[in-house]
Amino acid sequence: MDKIKIQEINEKGEIINTNVWFQIDENYLDKGCYSLAILISKDNYCTESKNKRIYRLLSDNGSGINNYRKKLVKAIPFGLYRGQESYKIISENATYYYHVKGAGFASIIDEYDRDWISYNEKKGPEGEYRGLPNAGYPEKYFHPGQGDEGCISKILSNGPLKVSIYSESSDCSKAVLWNIYPYFAECTFIKCQVPYWFLYEGTPAGFIDPDNGYMVFSDGKSELILSDWEKKLPSPRWIYFSDKKVNNMFFLLQHEEDGEVDSYWAFKKHMTVFGFGRSREGLIKTLRNIPAKYTIGFGNNNFKEAKAYIESFVEQLSYEIIFYEV
Repeated sequence: MDKIKIQEINEKGEIINTNVWFQIDENYLDKGCYSLAILISKDNYCTESKNKRIYRLLSDNGSGINNYRKKLVKAIPFGLYRGQESYKIISENATYYYHVKGAGFASIIDEYDRDWISYNEKKGPEGEYRGLPNAGYPEKYFHPGQGDEGCISKILSNGPLKVSIYSESSDCSKAVLWNIYPYFAECTFIKCQVPYWFLYEGTPAGFIDPDNGYMVFSDGKSELILSDWEKKLPSPRWIYFSDKKVNNMFFLLQHEEDGEVDSYWAFKKHMTVFGFGRSREGLIKTLRNIPAKYTIGFGNNNFKEAKAYIESFVEQLSYEIIFYEV
């Protein structure tokens, strides 16, 4: 493939960014096709609805004009982490620990060193029940700590703008793709036993704080961290968790309308049990869409800012790429 350079221009053709950071990877599931990741700077990531961004792609036929100053996200084979071989993924605002066989996150640590999952080998909700996305029970697929009959995971791309991890069960019946970017991560369920659910079982801001913990929905309503509920989340379907003593939050966004009900409770005050598509009664799974996409990440816990940021992932960004040879 030719070496390329990407510039952002406005509708008049004027250059507004002379050297856009980008990453090109071959599509693991569709050989011969390639994906292009373009970095929109954190200072101007919001694009107003109905507006479009325009990029000019310059090919130099191999002279090598790509200019990466550093990796904004990278994956490292870490060895044993809380009982299992893991990948450590370092981004601009989080550090992730992903269990290779479990195909789930054992830790997601924010920039202030607070672990919002805190999986460990203790029994029950103080340790081994925790994780994300914990898609099935009692099967425990896409769940940290899963044993030898779990998944085979591969790092498909490793920065500078995106880390991609593909995990497939040993019987090839279930597969998930994680794309981790500098400030958020996307999960796509490619194959899965249906029905399933998508869970966050963890420790907001490091632990369950009965006096200060809370969660917020897209309609602006909130619940305390020790609440117990079962309902269909309002559209757009997202939730964030936070604590009055911190200024950040952890959000989960479901992109497709799916599932009959969502639910939450705090398990013995040790961990959250939030589930897209999970019924409290009888632990019933209700998600059926395949493929299905979810986005997670950290942001500011001011509701107005948080809502704008999370919902910037809902509407697909419109863009145009113009090809040139130089």
